[in-house]
Amino acid sequence: MSEEYIRFLTRMGKLMMVIHAIALLVLVTTGCATTPQPIIKTEFVKVEVPVVYKLDRPNRPSLANKDIPSYVLELTGYAELLEAIIDGTSIER
Repeated sequence: MSEEYIRFLTRMGKLMMVIHAIALLVLVTTGCATTPQPIIKTEFVKVEVPVVYKLDRPNRPSLANKDIPSYVLELTGYAELLEAIIDGTSIER
């Protein structure tokens, strides 16, 4: 092969790389420009599920005539009991 033919192939190779780069750039930018809508749409639906309680709701402990630590313990037990009622698990009273 002659040196002139090799230079021609080298120039054509560089030219093809530039053409491919331009084509890729055009495809990417036009692809992004033609889709103004979001890819993912989130739709929120309010779902109401009836909850059946298996236990009666206990009375909330009152703070009257009690010291703070015993009230906190009673309130913690009350909260655990309410969670058990909501979850539907049985708990010994």
